[in-house]
Amino acid sequence: MKSKDPPKLKEEKLKQEKLRQEIVQEALLDNNPAHSIWKNPVVIIILSLFILILFLSTYLVFFPLSRTVEGSFHSAALEANTLDVDQLHLEFQDNTAQKIQDLYLNEQQTEFSLCLFGEKTDPNDHKESISTYSITSFMQPTQYSQTFSEVQFAPCPENTLILFHTHPYKSCLASDQDIRTLRESQQQTPGMLMLIMCESERFAVYE
Repeated sequence: MKSKDPPKLKEEKLKQEKLRQEIVQEALLDNNPAHSIWKNPVVIIILSLFILILFLSTYLVFFPLSRTVEGSFHSAALEANTLDVDQLHLEFQDNTAQKIQDLYLNEQQTEFSLCLFGEKTDPNDHKESISTYSITSFMQPTQYSQTFSEVQFAPCPENTLILFHTHPYKSCLASDQDIRTLRESQQQTPGMLMLIMCESERFAVYE
């Protein structure tokens, strides 16, 4: 008849055996090249740089940095309901600026367009070459289609002073299609401007 180990001794042996198995398993993993390579600091740095480059390249595809920077030079901030760009001075009357900003904040998912009305004042003095556009009201033409980066709309009335539409955040540059639309509209209404809103208080003006 075999003698049995006391319960406490048996439990201690089980713990020692479990610990031994864990040590052996860890040693095997450390000797496995596929496992140990991820502990190499150089590999970690290279992998981190690769992920960073991948993220930046994806970001720049959707938000091109060069166009964003260029757009900032072709736009101006709204100050006290006025906008000064090159030789143009735009004044938003009758709370029109606030109303347009409210529309902009409510339409963040898609672009939208407006027809701005008002009066243009040409300089009387030849030494002063700044033209003033006073915006007193606006209307929204029929929107045929709207996406995050494009809007198609019906032509504005002939008495429209400024063609207006929004662009994605900080994308202030006009597209080729924007310029074509402006030129076609100017054939009907000479002197019409195009106003692009790319932030709640930043606009780009095109003649």
